[in-house]
Amino acid sequence: MTTAPVTVELVVTLSDDALEQQFGELVSGIGATLAEAVSIVVDQEKLGYFPALTYFQDRDDFDQSMLASALHIYHMVCDSTRELVRAQLRTLLKGIEVDQAQALAETLPRVRPGQIDASYLLARHYSPAAVRLRISGEPRETVSGIPGVDEVTDHTRSLLLQRFARVDIADARSH
Repeated sequence: MTTAPVTVELVVTLSDDALEQQFGELVSGIGATLAEAVSIVVDQEKLGYFPALTYFQDRDDFDQSMLASALHIYHMVCDSTRELVRAQLRTLLKGIEVDQAQALAETLPRVRPGQIDASYLLARHYSPAAVRLRISGEPRETVSGIPGVDEVTDHTRSLLLQRFARVDIADARSH
């Protein structure tokens, strides 16, 4: 009996300790360093928002080697997270695929200049700790039958919380 594939979109967050343990001191200050550099450009240009990092690519007034290092770190964390999620959910989903993995740091920050704690919030945004994923696979049959989307979502969260500090499910659906 074949089951309908399930797709789950979620954000997982690694603890600072787990990040440092896995990637060393390389990752510890990148969020604060980027936040400071971005804030300088935003202040100089009098922007009313903090743009996504793509805005700063190929600009002479922005440290391109620092940006390239940050993007490299984000991709390393995404690759590692993708494999960890796949391994954790193998018992839940057959043919599991990680269709998308993107560091939240590469998206538009939900922080505004002048906001209370803006520098702290921006540094947290640019931390490589949070990764947005879209996973899909067929639920494995259990003793109680084939789990529905809600049960898959609950099991996904509980399995991933064994390895991540936080798991936020954005969407789950069956095809």
